[in-house]
Amino acid sequence: MKNFLLLSLLLCCSASFAVTPTTNMAGLIINNQTSQMAEANTHLIKNLYQWINAACENPKLLTSASLQKFFSTDIQYTVNNQLAANNIRQLKKSFKNMVTQAKRMHVVLPLDRLVVTNDSAAFSYRLNITKGKLKYTDDVIVIAKIKKGKITSWQSVSAHQS
Repeated sequence: MKNFLLLSLLLCCSASFAVTPTTNMAGLIINNQTSQMAEANTHLIKNLYQWINAACENPKLLTSASLQKFFSTDIQYTVNNQLAANNIRQLKKSFKNMVTQAKRMHVVLPLDRLVVTNDSAAFSYRLNITKGKLKYTDDVIVIAKIKKGKITSWQSVSAHQS
């Protein structure tokens, strides 16, 4: 929980201030933001959302093999404090349910608020969803743990906007 609060604070501060070097305006040190591993994790998150948008258009792309490019096989995927998946098979099922229930779903890119370190990422994004004649937006904040180039833990909070 402490890490979740810290990363949330860092995400909020990073959105308001362009901070260099690795200390934000609150005086908190953000380690390893410019390392090669942090850069690789940035690409991982950005590539994930490009793939998600493609998979929303073509659900056949939602395979276990494609998910394993981004997530560990024992992923802990939590949404609004509810465990949605604790392995890649359940994550695939969860993603397929989301995509098939929506007529159209699209993540607004680029991810403007993205803070990445060697082993974690904090970011927010907007998800536009169409179900029949109903159109709405979800604003989502994510804290992800990353190990060896794969997301091992995902905690997100989603706020529904009509």
